[in-house]
Amino acid sequence: MSWWRARRPGTMTGATGPASYAHWSLWFDEFALGGNDEALFVRATSGALPWSAGTAERLSERAGAALAARLDAAGLALQSSLGRCRTAQDVERAVLDARRCLAMLGRFAALSCWPATLNTQLSALIAETAADLQKNLLRSAATDRTGRLAMALRRTPVDALDRVVVPLEVAPSPPPPATGRRILL
Repeated sequence: MSWWRARRPGTMTGATGPASYAHWSLWFDEFALGGNDEALFVRATSGALPWSAGTAERLSERAGAALAARLDAAGLALQSSLGRCRTAQDVERAVLDARRCLAMLGRFAALSCWPATLNTQLSALIAETAADLQKNLLRSAATDRTGRLAMALRRTPVDALDRVVVPLEVAPSPPPPATGRRILL
């Protein structure tokens, strides 16, 4: 018999936000994995952030590490998408998907629960990564003889994060009630 329940790694129960370093640690682990960002953002804004001298540095490091993991995943997803591209439109779609992902990470950096200094540091990390991606894409597009790839990358740059609107996830509406005859075959 055990006195404590076993904690499953990477899961946080309850609708309330994280209030201790342990809860924030689980929150950062979930965010680094990706997937349920809207629920995590809601949970983070309803949580309390204990900014004391000892935890401020550790929480900032965890936020930076979680963001770096997501930025690496976004870069790998862009690289994978570009490897499957056959036309300039495919390249533009892949870049727009990456830009949408980076803009969502910008929402992470701008969460109201972070102090202003952490907001600016995380936003700067996202902008720097986007600029590096764009520079590397243009450098690799220079080998294309037709110039279409470079033109597509200049038309839809990865680092134009201010042009992206990230829609909030909306719960699907129930189907309208059936009226009239229903024929079942």
